[in-house]
Amino acid sequence: IVILESTRLLVDGDEVSSFNSPDMITYIPQDPFKPGYHIIRYETKNNAGEILFKEFSFFMHEKIIDESEIKETSWKDAIKFKGNLGWNTDYDPSPNRPIDTHKINSSVKFQLGEYKFNLSGLVNTHIYDADAREEATHRQPSNRVKIKMNSPYIDFHYGDNSPEFSEFSLKGTRVRGSSTKLKWGTWETSFVSGETKHWVRNGFNQILSWDNIPQYQPGDQVYSSGIIWESNTFNIGSFPDTLNTDWTIVIESEYTPVANDVCTVIEPAMYGFDPTEGGDTLAIWTGFECEEVVLYST
Repeated sequence: IVILESTRLLVDGDEVSSFNSPDMITYIPQDPFKPGYHIIRYETKNNAGEILFKEFSFFMHEKIIDESEIKETSWKDAIKFKGNLGWNTDYDPSPNRPIDTHKINSSVKFQLGEYKFNLSGLVNTHIYDADAREEATHRQPSNRVKIKMNSPYIDFHYGDNSPEFSEFSLKGTRVRGSSTKLKWGTWETSFVSGETKHWVRNGFNQILSWDNIPQYQPGDQVYSSGIIWESNTFNIGSFPDTLNTDWTIVIESEYTPVANDVCTVIEPAMYGFDPTEGGDTLAIWTGFECEEVVLYST
């Protein structure tokens, strides 16, 4: 005779979230009731639109705890500490792939009052494959570090995070740096500082083409006819050749000479070179004049 959707349950005058079925109302409080009297009120409407209600009360006794029943709380439980450490190893004999890959990850979570902390890290490395370690230095770093502190009024994140700075700018973009969010009621403001791409050391080598004019010292390397040669003696004008004992083949190279036919005022960063890690030595503009150099790149 009642409309189930109109049924409400109130505890001490406050409506609570209950599960209502045709024959039962179920409510499980999150916390124990305080000692004293409490009033339960049931309200609903019948098919005629009339409000039906019923109230009843119950008394909650104060529990007296024996000291022998008190369980000591550890420091982990006090700060809600959680943590883990994992190590994953993979072996791959396939060509053109790292022989061994190791991933070490860890995370720690704890809470101090209203401040929640979350620390995590991921390290990728190659222990056996030295070539893979060298190649990794010329790519974006795969290691990750995250430090998060959240509280009711301020959030602070450091490391590799994806701050929701704006729907039109950094939302969903990983930023390596720091971000802070200040919160006051419905007002929020964020500050983000860091980088979305990391400068990596370039893999270019500057190798001179063979010339019959300069005098080469033992150990000097030159490029000629698709091969990198190394001088064995002091020589002038000695042409690198397999029959010439003055030179030794270092490696057959796929390097191609690229000459600076046109000199343009440029900045190293325009070509992806790190201006603080030697990238300016590969620029064709010295800052005062055009320097005639030959760059070789694979």
